[in-house]
Amino acid sequence: MKVQVYFAKALNLLDSFARAFALLPPARKAKCLAYRKEEDRLRSMCAGLLMRRYLNVTKDEDIIIRPSGRPELASGHPIFSLSHSGALCAIAIAEDNLGLDLEHLGRKTGGGSLAHKVLTPMEYKIFTQRLDDPEFFFSIWTRKESVMKATGQGLAMDPGNFSVIPLAKSDHFIQGKTWYFQTFEVSHHIFSICAEHGPLDINLMEATNQALLDP
Repeated sequence: MKVQVYFAKALNLLDSFARAFALLPPARKAKCLAYRKEEDRLRSMCAGLLMRRYLNVTKDEDIIIRPSGRPELASGHPIFSLSHSGALCAIAIAEDNLGLDLEHLGRKTGGGSLAHKVLTPMEYKIFTQRLDDPEFFFSIWTRKESVMKATGQGLAMDPGNFSVIPLAKSDHFIQGKTWYFQTFEVSHHIFSICAEHGPLDINLMEATNQALLDP
C-alpha cells in the first residue's frame, strides 16, 4: 500500500507564529491556544498547517471527529493520521486505513513504569534487558500507538493485550486480523506506520516552512 508521509520541524514555526496561526480554521486555532506550553501550541499549529497544505483543510467543516477522538475528512478520503513529538509533526496519507505515531528518542519512559503498563510480559522481559536502548522501547510503543489509531479505538484498546514483536517482522495478527507495520528513524525520532494492507510503500518528504505558509 502506498503511503505518503510529510514531516515538519514544528518548533521552527516560532518566528512565523502570527502568520501561521492566521491560516488555521477556528477549531484548530482554539485547540492550539488550549495548550499552556509554547512547544505544544507550535506542534498543534503545525498539524493544522499540514492538513491545510496536503489535505486542503481550510475550514472546520472539512474535518469530523469520531467519538474516539480520531479526526477524519468529511469527504471520507483520503485517510490520514497525525502525530507529533519533540521537534517534529507528521501526517501520513493513504487511500486505505492506517495509523501513524512518532516519538522523540529523548523522551523519558518513567523508569520503566510506563513500559510495565503498555508492554506484554514477553515484551517487558526483553525491555528490561535493553534499558540502555531507547530505540527498542519507542519502536514497540509507536507500533502499538499506530495500530490503536488505525483501529479507531485509541486508548480504549489496551496496549498491554497485544504484541508487536519481533520488530523485524512487518506483519502481526492483532484482534483477529493481520496488520502491517513499518518503523524508521528521522532526526532522532522514531516513526511507526500501521495499515490494514501491506506491504507498505512509504514516500517520506520534509515539509518546509515555505510550503506550510504558502497562501
